[in-house]
Amino acid sequence: MNKYLVFNINEEVEKIPLTSELVNNLEKTISDILKKASTKSIKYYVENKKDKKHPINSLSNNIWKNGRRFIEKNFEIEAKKLAERLLEVELKKDGSTRKKNITKGMLFFKGNKNQVTIIKLESTEIMDNKTFELKEALNLDKHYYKITTIKRGQLDNINIIDRNKTVSKFWADEFLQLEKVRDSSSNTTVIFEQIKQDSFFTDLIKEDKNYRTIKQETMEFLEKNKTFTEEDLFKCLTIDDKEITSADIINDFVYDEMDDDFDIDKTVVFSNLKGKLKASSDIDIFSNNLVGDIRDKNIILKGNKLEIRIQKKYLDNMKDFFDKNDRR
Repeated sequence: MNKYLVFNINEEVEKIPLTSELVNNLEKTISDILKKASTKSIKYYVENKKDKKHPINSLSNNIWKNGRRFIEKNFEIEAKKLAERLLEVELKKDGSTRKKNITKGMLFFKGNKNQVTIIKLESTEIMDNKTFELKEALNLDKHYYKITTIKRGQLDNINIIDRNKTVSKFWADEFLQLEKVRDSSSNTTVIFEQIKQDSFFTDLIKEDKNYRTIKQETMEFLEKNKTFTEEDLFKCLTIDDKEITSADIINDFVYDEMDDDFDIDKTVVFSNLKGKLKASSDIDIFSNNLVGDIRDKNIILKGNKLEIRIQKKYLDNMKDFFDKNDRR
């Protein structure tokens, strides 16, 4: 059986009383949010499992007794502690105002004998704050939210989905005090995130006249290679300044989040290389590797027309379709 708790995190922590109707709405709302959350989850872990004061250790140790038994009273106590902790870390040291880019919101807990889900919604546009019903035509991708899933006995495999990338470290590091699990997926994700934020390469590279080409070559490197090292990437880049070495290309702080040698996760690569071109109000062109297709001249812009190269194995089907549908 699931236990739900809701807190309003504003100037102070306010626990919201729940009726049976609100609980039913919450059941559906949380289920819908988890289904519609498109952002990839990142794995985290508790570094020191012997630290009884650690917020996740405290939660786990006190709500799950004797391996399986779920203690609702303790769940309420631990959830309230986490809500108060969240407000504390959201505020500046003097407690006057919130830290930059951190907004007030509502904190939801769903707990049972197997796992706890913690959700913070940072937008009132997602749901009705009185009934907890999702608003129609919800597009979660347009809103900030944070989702943490903690499974009983699996503190090395805590999943976090965080749509607010500018303060994502705040949620995992400061609030939950978790360490990121470094695997091929998380390592590959760091490269794409850092490049999008224009913080992956050093100033020496960003000032190079070939910087735009260097970024394109990096995408091609990730697409075509199985493993990543700084040296291997360096060999593939067209850098104008010949004094630059492999040790000069990537900012040191990137390695606080990423290993220096790892297998490249192709699922992450191609999810980031997917793209769409809008040719008109009625026509969208989708590609699983838009940059690569343009680079390889599979898609060519000529004047106000696009030319698309058709692979031989698809050509007959394409001809058949046009023969049947072309009414000219």
